[in-house]
Amino acid sequence: MIAGLWSVAELKDLLTAKDADLRDVQVAYDGFASTWYLKDPAAQSAWAADWQRLISAYGAARSQAETAIISADFEPLPDKDLPAQAQYQEILDALQPIAHQVTPGDFQDLYNRLSAAVGAPIPEPGIKQPSRGNDQDLTWYQSADAAIRSVESASSILGPIVAVTLVSLLAIGATSYAFRAAKG
Repeated sequence: MIAGLWSVAELKDLLTAKDADLRDVQVAYDGFASTWYLKDPAAQSAWAADWQRLISAYGAARSQAETAIISADFEPLPDKDLPAQAQYQEILDALQPIAHQVTPGDFQDLYNRLSAAVGAPIPEPGIKQPSRGNDQDLTWYQSADAAIRSVESASSILGPIVAVTLVSLLAIGATSYAFRAAKG
């Protein structure tokens, strides 16, 4: 985030995650649609119509997001430093128009209805993680953890005096790294 706004890098990660979520639901539906139609044609048809509306809304929001991503390619700053708040929010709104509430026809509603019809939750491949380097805090914490582990290893071999010296040098280096990373 940049001053509380979502970045282009985070927008890319969101698109990757939501595309995968939509693909998972589509695959589950494709494998069950004919069976569902035989069991309850009205429910299956209503779900399919709502799904098409959701896909259409997501497609429009995704198109706006792609425009922002392409525009970012012409900027001198890295994607993690370019705001894309409006496009990020449009993606979320397309999938869930009322935040923190399941409403008819939103992604969670469609997921729930399909899961109920199938009789089991739709398999999910797991939580999609952000791309490496898009989260400055995480990058810094991982670097600090690696440095601490190196100092711990060195202190057991070289003794506490050397370890204190290494910790001091690493603290200076980490501070310098964080400052450089913040500047972009």
